[in-house]
Amino acid sequence: ERDRRSTKALRQHHLHHRYLIMTTTMKFTTGFYAGLFIVTLTLLCRTLANYPLFPFQMDSLDWTGAWLITTIVDYYGACLCFCGVVIGTEEHIAKGLLWALSFCLLGSPMCCLWMVLHLWRCGGTLKLEKRTRHQYEEH
Repeated sequence: ERDRRSTKALRQHHLHHRYLIMTTTMKFTTGFYAGLFIVTLTLLCRTLANYPLFPFQMDSLDWTGAWLITTIVDYYGACLCFCGVVIGTEEHIAKGLLWALSFCLLGSPMCCLWMVLHLWRCGGTLKLEKRTRHQYEEH
């Protein structure tokens, strides 16, 4: 009886510890993406206010430079969001990190390759799975 209670208490402690780690990770990740949202939105709004997108001003070095920087930041903002999905989806974190690195260094062709391979491996679905706390504790 005592061993059974001890084992159950130990299991509950491990589940609680695992949940705390996941909660900390979720808070960090949420904070990171909230910060990324603020940075990308602020830059886009500032660029739109100072250098309206229309009419195109391809002869203006200031206009083209501002939109080049905004476009680069926008790409990496979207890319980092996609990296998070891929890192969370891949079975091994190292594999996810290598994919993320390839997205950042080699761009959209690698993103497309991951999508094709993911669709092929997962039976043609891109659905993201939503889990509750109870489901995390079961795994």
